Amino acid sequence: MGKILSQRSHTRIKFTPLSIQCKLTVLSNESPVTQNYDALTNTFDPNRALSPTLILPVVTAIDKDGLLVSTVVNQLLSVDTGDLLWKVNGKPIGEVWGLPSSSNYEINTQASDTRGSLKLYRNIPADESYTLTFVGKFVDWRTGAVIEVQSDNLLLSTTMALPDELGLTISTDRFEYDPLQDHKLLYDYLKARITAKEDDYTAALAELTPLLSMEPGKFYDTEIKAFALVGTSTVETAEDLTELGLSVRVVRKGQSTALVPKSADAPELISIEYPVIKFDARQIDENAYVIQLLQGSAVVAQQDFAIIRKLTMPSANWTKPFFGTDISAGMEFYRNKAFVARDNSMQIPYPELYYLITWYTQRWSQSGATPVYKDAVRWQLGKYLFAEVSRIGIGNNIKESVFDVYFTVEAHAKAERITDEDGNYLTDENGNYLIC
Repeated sequence: MGKILSQRSHTRIKFTPLSIQCKLTVLSNESPVTQNYDALTNTFDPNRALSPTLILPVVTAIDKDGLLVSTVVNQLLSVDTGDLLWKVNGKPIGEVWGLPSSSNYEINTQASDTRGSLKLYRNIPADESYTLTFVGKFVDWRTGAVIEVQSDNLLLSTTMALPDELGLTISTDRFEYDPLQDHKLLYDYLKARITAKEDDYTAALAELTPLLSMEPGKFYDTEIKAFALVGTSTVETAEDLTELGLSVRVVRKGQSTALVPKSADAPELISIEYPVIKFDARQIDENAYVIQLLQGSAVVAQQDFAIIRKLTMPSANWTKPFFGTDISAGMEFYRNKAFVARDNSMQIPYPELYYLITWYTQRWSQSGATPVYKDAVRWQLGKYLFAEVSRIGIGNNIKESVFDVYFTVEAHAKAERITDEDGNYLTDENGNYLIC
């Protein structure tokens, strides 16, 4: 019989749109976007002619199809005329500051992860300020579509050096948050799990309650106190601060945009109510901040501080499955419990609050001269194991009846605000954001 050829139909791959973000980052720690000008000596600190400010528009593209290896796509930015553009106060940089030069600026056009970066040599007078924005284009290599990106804004400004009559003092320049030492975190966890049948939680709460007033410095709702100084006198209240024409703001180190409490850019910042600044340390891994004292719009004093999460990890020598006895033939389910302990062998209660605990079983065979491990079977998360014996893979003879049980312990990631399927933040009945 002859061979026939069917009709053709056309099929193509449908690519998921890239998720694009462009954020300005200052790479020159020694030369930030804010300068100080001393009118007596006519000098800038830093002097950008000697120490340029380097600003990088970090362009990231998240490819949900998994075709893109690196998420930073600066090297793909087009360098065609008009495609790689910095704007100053909304206008092309060339219209405001002229052509690139050793006394103004340079733009990196090399094919690298720093393509598009701006090296700024220009000192900004104290009575001027400029807003920088980056606009660029690159081609989606999958579809050929041209994608335009635009960064957030970055403020360039200069503060006037004043006599040493205004200052700022803060309660600490470094706070290390250890969730394992946080009695309030544990209190919240236990309170959420109380039922009529769980009296153990109620008893634990009763023991914790006195500690909540004894060690507030270890809680997740961290307070930094910042007092303005006029000469040697401390400005005690917000009313006094306002009368003096002063104000306080918080920025991220290396940036100049004021953080807004509970905003999308600063969800960890709870409130700024002079002289107390409150943070939720659960939402922080390691953040550096600057508290600035302003007189009008000029920064007259500032202090750096950092909040760092340092969770105490359990001891590998003492952490193990609680039960190690043999099981009976014919058992349908196998149970165990995680014993998570510190270096001093003291058990850590409620370890699932601090750590991600993942259970595994792994059968090993003695059929040959040397026992051989089979593939591990992954089970539940949490401090309890409840496993079906039939899924463990053991046999009904002595050579195939041995298995190991173990679990891994990882630190929980920092808390994030929860969103619905549309990306809207979820809140409780009081309007507080839900975090997980």
